[in-house]
Parts: sequence; structure tokens; C-alpha cells
Amino acid sequence: MMRKTLLALAIATPAILVASAANAATSAYWRFEDKNGVPAVAGDSLRSTPAGGGTVSGGNIVDVTSDSSGNGNVLRVFHSPNDPLSSDGVQRLETSPTYSLLTPAAIIPQTGAVNVYSFDFDGAPGSNAPAPPNAGGDDIYTQDQENVAGPIGSTPFSQYTVEGAFRVRTLGRFQSVVVKDGSVGGGGGTSGGGPLPPFNVKLFNNDTFNIETFDGAGNFKAIAANAPIAGNQWYKFAVVNDGTTMKMYLDSGSGYQLQTQQATMAGGALWASTGNSAMGRGWFNGPNDSFDGQVDEVRVSNIALQPSQFLFSAVPEPSALALSLVGLLGLGRAARRKAD
Repeated sequence: MMRKTLLALAIATPAILVASAANAATSAYWRFEDKNGVPAVAGDSLRSTPAGGGTVSGGNIVDVTSDSSGNGNVLRVFHSPNDPLSSDGVQRLETSPTYSLLTPAAIIPQTGAVNVYSFDFDGAPGSNAPAPPNAGGDDIYTQDQENVAGPIGSTPFSQYTVEGAFRVRTLGRFQSVVVKDGSVGGGGGTSGGGPLPPFNVKLFNNDTFNIETFDGAGNFKAIAANAPIAGNQWYKFAVVNDGTTMKMYLDSGSGYQLQTQQATMAGGALWASTGNSAMGRGWFNGPNDSFDGQVDEVRVSNIALQPSQFLFSAVPEPSALALSLVGLLGLGRAARRKAD
């Protein structure tokens, strides 16, 4: 019995250690499966606090969707259909995404978690339309009711992995999937005085998938996928930065493929800042580039994960070595029985 237990542990331990390391390194994980801690409902949206303070219609406090990492980076919206006229008398368009039953997978391979919902973002008209308060693009972000960014806003990253899934509805426009807010610098050099944010996962108007970021030394870095993105198709992405090299992976249904890499990162993986993390839009001298489509399963880790650890990577079967050990132990038992 002891030998069986040890064998089982020997087989399971590598996978357990890999999963535990990935989970321990998770800084934020947004699954979009709940609203205020209870299961979501398809087609529902989130309510917001009026611009002048107070509560939304019916006396309900602002709605949030959870950060599954337990680190307190809940997501909320700027404005909801439940509060069409804010207390400052200014009419603003609704900006809450809705819960959608369209998902990239029914089960998350790495965790075994059931995946029911994504968030559907209704991008504002135009290829470069600004986000709220003056346009109709949806977005969701980590700033709380006191205008304080969630804990991840000020988290330093000497390494990181940002991963998730998206399905774009409208092509031919600038639009962002995930962004860290804040104007840092221009695209041609180092930080300071420019319109671009510290980190941006985005599509260009030629439908290429891009990562734009500033490393820890303030240098602008950008990498792009090898082929244009297709509409109405799920893509899983992962951006891995170990502080020296940044890599981009995409999976359109046949596993993660390395697209490109940038091997000149310096001073750490990410420029230090305190802006929100947001989804459904980007940043260019302010909220911009509304996304039109679905986003799901966004996870931020504070280490450079291996592709085998990405959310949508299949958990490997027991290794040939482990299976050989099983066979050898079985032969040993048979030999002992004969001897008896």
C-alpha cells in the first residue's frame, strides 16, 4: 500500500508543483462568472455609481465582478443603463459590457473550472472613438468608488505573464483588449510626455494583434503577431516577459504558437505606475480604442510562465518515465508472487 501511495505521488507531484507555482504567482484573475459574488445571468450588465456620488437606481451600491485570485482587484463600470442621468445633470451613455454565453472553452484545461460566461463589449462607432464619458464604448476597470486603483495598479513587475481570450466582432479599427491606464511616453523612445500607456494588448486597423509596453527603464517596446486576426473567432493569447525578453503567443484552436519576441527589455519587465487595469478599451491620452467583441479569462501572473502553464494549455498526461515505473513495479509484484 505504501508503495502504491508513493508511486501515485511520484506521478502526480510534477503536475501539482507546476499548477501550484502558477496559482501562487497569480496577481489577478478575472473570469467574468459572477456579479457581486453570485452566479452571473446571460445578458445582464453591471450598475455603476452616479458621477456625483450616491447610489444607483433602487438604492443599490455599485456592482462588481470578482478577482478570482483573492487579491481584491474587482472590476466595475463607469456608467450603467440603470442610471441614465447622473446626479451632476449630465447625460452619459451606458458603458457596461454584458454577460455572454459565448466562451472559448467550456472547461479551463489548467484548472478544470467550468467556463460559462465571457463579457461582451459593445465598441463605440468609428475606428478610434474615445471611451466614456462621451461615447458608447463599453469598458470595465479596477478603480473603486473612491477613485483608487485596485492593488494591481501599484504592483511592481520584474516579470509577468498576461493571458486571456478574445473574439472580435468588427475589424478594421484600432481597439484594445487589455490595458494598464496612464500616459507614459511616445512610441519612438523612452517614457515621459507621450500619450501611450505602460501596457496595451491591442488590434491595429490592419487587424494585426500587437503588444505595446514600456519596460522598467522606460523604453518603448512593441511586438506583433505573424498574421492578421480573423473576425468572430476565439483567440487565446499570452504575453510573457522575464525582464529581458518579451514573447507573444497566440492560439486559434490548435495550441499556443510563439508569434514573435523582443529580447531587449531593461530595468525590469514593466514601467512602474499606478493606473487601473482595464478591459474593453485602450488608452491614448485618455481612454480610447473601444473593443467590439467578447473577452474572457484574463489572468495576470508575476512570473514568466511556461506555455505548458497557460490557462488554455492541456495538462500533460503522465510521462513515459512514470508509466515505465508503473510497469516495473507490476513486474516486481508478479515476480514476488511466483517466488511465493
